[in-house]
Amino acid sequence: ICTDDFDPQLVCLAHSREVRLVWIAGYDVQELGNATARQQWIDTQIDRIKRTYTDGVNFDVEDEIAAGSPAVQQYTQLVQD
Repeated sequence: ICTDDFDPQLVCLAHSREVRLVWIAGYDVQELGNATARQQWIDTQIDRIKRTYTDGVNFDVEDEIAAGSPAVQQYTQLVQD
């Protein structure tokens, strides 16, 4: 799901057919070093999942993260959190 404008009945239909619906959620890699921003983003995603009875998040990070940079571990921490 990539829009907040969807019919909630879609969730019921999908679940009745054993299909899971997940949100596409991008994250600004420039904010990976900001623990407060990461936690706020996580809280927002969890709230949206609970509120809409959907099934999770598909991380959609398309910005390049240089190998060996601190952002690699920070991204891993975001996923773990």
